[in-house]
Amino acid sequence: MNWRDSTLESLAVDIWSALGEAAGRPDHPFRLPAVATTNRFDSHVRTVVLRQADPEYRRLVFFSDLRAPKIREIHANEQVQWMFLHPRQGVQIRATSSAMVYRQDAMAREFWDRLPLASRLNYCASAAPGSALPEGGDGIPPELKGPDLTAEALEGGYANFAAVACEVDVMDWLWLGADGSRRASVRWTGEKYSAIWLVP
Repeated sequence: MNWRDSTLESLAVDIWSALGEAAGRPDHPFRLPAVATTNRFDSHVRTVVLRQADPEYRRLVFFSDLRAPKIREIHANEQVQWMFLHPRQGVQIRATSSAMVYRQDAMAREFWDRLPLASRLNYCASAAPGSALPEGGDGIPPELKGPDLTAEALEGGYANFAAVACEVDVMDWLWLGADGSRRASVRWTGEKYSAIWLVP
């Protein structure tokens, strides 16, 4: 992506194009964004894996264990902010969105069925993320570890699996150029995107 050529008219398309590319490429810097949630007292930020970027629905998707604190925070406050950074291109994108948690429904099932078996294992821990352990480890039962993993053996993890879909309303784009930086705000108006330049 040559961000130098981006205009206010093309910026929304350029951003969604870059995010869509990242969702399909494990080596893309945008593939591992930070996501921030908040409750009434604290804010929390963590790295997630961008699983889908759908411009038609203005939707960004990550996966989570249903037992994780971020799920409770999203239920209490659906506002979620994403932050993508591409160090080589000097680009930062912040996306403000409303999140919806999908569990044990058609959307969750579709994503679960496409997950590699090794990734499904992450949802099979015997206790919730953040639970105390007597020693370092992942909390996954030993009987589930081995070379002969099957979808049937890991199906219990589906009960802990959630797809979090976030509908993006505002994107803040910042490009740090060697000969001058640029920043813009891109907002969904209900029918189309509207963008304005900002001071970086």
